This record gives sequence, C-alpha cells and structure tokens, in this order.
Amino acid sequence: MNDEEMMSTLRRLYARLDPVPPNVVHDASRALETRRLDEQLAELLLDTAEEFAQVRGDQEQVRLLSFQRGEVSLEVQLEYQDDLVTVRGLVEGLSGTAELDLGEERRRLPIDTDGMFTAEVPRGAARFRLAAPGGVAVITQWVLV
Repeated sequence: MNDEEMMSTLRRLYARLDPVPPNVVHDASRALETRRLDEQLAELLLDTAEEFAQVRGDQEQVRLLSFQRGEVSLEVQLEYQDDLVTVRGLVEGLSGTAELDLGEERRRLPIDTDGMFTAEVPRGAARFRLAAPGGVAVITQWVLV
C-alpha cells in the first residue's frame, strides 16, 4: 500500500468513525469571515457580459455590473473605446469617496450628491472599494474591465 492509498483509507475510516461535527464546520467558515474585519465582500448580482456571452455578433460596447452588500449597492456601467474604459458608477447607501483599485494604481473617485462617480481607465483587472459607516469597507471582487 502506498502513501496515497493509506491516506485515502484513513480519511474514509475517520469520516465514518469520528465525523466532523456540523457546528465545527459552521464555526470554521465563520472564522474565515473574520480574516479582514474591516472589509466585506459585495455580491455580484448582475454582469451583462455573462448574459450576452452566448449571443453571436459584435462584442458589446457597454457592460453593466451590479453589486450589493447589506444596504450598500453599486451599479457600474463600463463603456469601451479601444484600450480605454469609461467607468460610471452609482452608489446607494453611503456617500463620500469610492476607490478604484487597478492593481498597481488606486484612484480615489469622489461620489457626488446624486451618488455618482466617473473615471476613464485602461482595460484590465479592477475592483471597487467603498467606505461604509462604522469604518467597514465594502469591496467587490476583481473584474476585467
């Protein structure tokens, strides 16, 4: 019996004789949420690039993204022109400044009284960060813009 077979046998044996209690799995997943107490990940609710991925024809020139975390929502419109992307955002649930993380560069974008911000950026990976009340930041996952 090699090491791989022995480990597989031991896993099956322990899973049957001494399974991990459900509360331990639950507590472990909750502990992972505390890795960055100052950040909460917003859920991606809509990405029109995924909806149109199955449609034949010209590549869309406008893409819409929608994120939500609790009372904070972020709607983003991406308009493509060659190697540049015009980013228009609408924030609901807070005011102040949005931060656009482009990897090696971070841009602070003031949110106006209507909850809007605008930027022009090169194509590439980006994520948004919004400072929510209580010092907690709402961040988005990385997306290709």
